[in-house]
Amino acid sequence: MKNEYQFLYKGIKLHYQIKEGGEKKLWIFPGFGQEISNLERLSDELSKSYTVFTFNLFYHGHSYWSHHEVPLTKAFWRDLIRTFIQERKITKYSILGISIGARLSLATLEASPENIDQIILAAPDGIYKNWWYSLATGTSIPRRYFKSIIVKPHRILSPINTAQRLGLLDRRLGGLATSQLKSLRRRKRVYYTWNNLRLLHFQTDQLISLINRYHMRMQFILAESDQLIDNQRIKRFASQLKRCEVKTIPGSHQRVIGSLGDYF
Repeated sequence: MKNEYQFLYKGIKLHYQIKEGGEKKLWIFPGFGQEISNLERLSDELSKSYTVFTFNLFYHGHSYWSHHEVPLTKAFWRDLIRTFIQERKITKYSILGISIGARLSLATLEASPENIDQIILAAPDGIYKNWWYSLATGTSIPRRYFKSIIVKPHRILSPINTAQRLGLLDRRLGGLATSQLKSLRRRKRVYYTWNNLRLLHFQTDQLISLINRYHMRMQFILAESDQLIDNQRIKRFASQLKRCEVKTIPGSHQRVIGSLGDYF
């Protein structure tokens, strides 16, 4: 049985679905452009072992961020998560973070490490700084330019096309970027989602210490041909964890995060 809910907290709305299943609980934080409806097969598979909570990112589905261009902070997310856990009377849960959803997964890890049993990160963004993400959102001047592409998409599409022609940008990565910028709605979602999550940075040594201190189980699912994530750095990070498994799946970033239902 599936039920959808809205968690209201200090003016924001976090939309989520619960798929009843096993006694253990698993939270899913999707990747960019994914919504609850895109992950039905994945939640169905996971519900054989878990009761699955699937959350929509802000600016996705019915999740609503009321603070406009003021980004989400770790402190705000910590208080939100602790309130949610208290209201739902949750003591233990696991997390699956997909692509950019790994940022919320790691922020949740820092917010309530004592409640987390296992963390699964699929093609995760956020453990290390992403060059493109940092360039677009790092300081005010690039952010203003980034925002301007909402109404002037040629400002980014032309450089992408030029970089592809010169061989400076992988064609698959260029194609992925272009597909997300085709419509006004998509361009808005790119800008506001990236801006919303831009303050969620993490110190890898602190993450490693926290995960090992609480004896958490970790699993990484990596895309063999990932154009966005540096798999070698993720593997070095994983090698410093006491309870960690790394699995690599053939395919690109988008293909793997879109077919996790097959993996589970």
